[in-house]
Amino acid sequence: MKSFPITNEMRSNIARTLTSKAVEKEIRAIAKEADRLNTVFWKLYEKKLRAASGIPSTRWAELIQQEIATHVYQCVPRVAAGEGTEEALRIAGGSNAVQHMSTWLNSGLMETLSKVMQKRVSFSRDLTLVFTASKPLANMKGGDLIEDPDLIAAIKALELRTKAVLNAARDFYNQVQTILNSCRTSKQLQELLPEGAKYLPKPADKGKNLVPTELAASVTEMLQKGIPPVQTTAA
Repeated sequence: MKSFPITNEMRSNIARTLTSKAVEKEIRAIAKEADRLNTVFWKLYEKKLRAASGIPSTRWAELIQQEIATHVYQCVPRVAAGEGTEEALRIAGGSNAVQHMSTWLNSGLMETLSKVMQKRVSFSRDLTLVFTASKPLANMKGGDLIEDPDLIAAIKALELRTKAVLNAARDFYNQVQTILNSCRTSKQLQELLPEGAKYLPKPADKGKNLVPTELAASVTEMLQKGIPPVQTTAA
């Protein structure tokens, strides 16, 4: 293959692809654990709702439809922070890795994370879990407050895991970019990092653009004889 210059866009795409490949297994495992915690959260929510209202969960869909109760769809979990205050349980809170993670993760992994986590605001450095209900339940005041110590501990463990993988992804991306920036051509990249060269755009195959001989002959014949008129069947 003939060597060609590498652009900055190519470098970014390769670095993002390799980084996503390196952390994909761990990010999907994190999303799976977040999904498990989602199930635990709503079971506890249901239990609290039943204790507070005396109404079984099987009736809430009907009550919500009749507008007797409002529907809770999502919750960002909160914990007591002392002196009567509460705070959201953050995942990778205050991390630059959160703010810029779309730089080094592909859209598929970003979508995987966004299903179970969310930024508090645009360009935020805080990432929080978002728990999504699988069935209609009434919106309960204080329902987002977690008091179960096992669930709190599991979320904090997930926070450490998420921060670690995002920071590792950032560092890996920067390392790959350092290698890519040292390569000016596809040949240099192939020699230095063959795994990255796999993701360079393929040159156009000029042979595929050639018009088949038979088609060319047919077009020439039609030009000489004229295109036959459409045959119609008499009524």
